Amino acid sequence: MIATLATDSHIIGTSMFRMTRWANDFKFEKDSPIVATWIKLPRLPFYYFTLPYLERTCNYIGKHLRADEKSINLQNLIHARICVDVDVSVPNLDWRITRK
Repeated sequence: MIATLATDSHIIGTSMFRMTRWANDFKFEKDSPIVATWIKLPRLPFYYFTLPYLERTCNYIGKHLRADEKSINLQNLIHARICVDVDVSVPNLDWRITRK
């Protein structure tokens, strides 16, 4: 199974904030369905820890944004981490990211 690392809202002083993607039609009342998400890909063979392979893998989930440096440099072979833009409004997202 692929684990997703989510980020929460942050508080500075007494104000809460959240970083979101820029949009020309931004509406404060409506959240964007596109979320940058860090995803773990556990138990990959070490020869899959390459940027081209990880980018291709991302295409099944969303748009590739970046890969973790430790993953690319083979410093953490427990799992690869990739950051992907995910459209959370798409129904049945979990079937795309769950390995059976």
